[in-house]
Amino acid sequence: MCLSTASESMNEQCINVLLVEDEPVCAALVQEMLASGKASQFAVTRVKRLSEALERVGQDRFDVALLDLARLCARCDSQL
Repeated sequence: MCLSTASESMNEQCINVLLVEDEPVCAALVQEMLASGKASQFAVTRVKRLSEALERVGQDRFDVALLDLARLCARCDSQL
């Protein structure tokens, strides 16, 4: 379902967003920010882990992925 403001027409195409965020508060904030935007409509699919995201990418089509890289980067700092 598209997140949009009331002023937007329903025939606008949704931007399919894959949100990878394990913190419920952060995920809700991102979804609220997307819903309050005036330029586009967004259909957000939220997963908690990168492994879940990889599964979903194999199943569905997404236009953009938003990733919480803090945990991922913390694990691979030695490689950077």
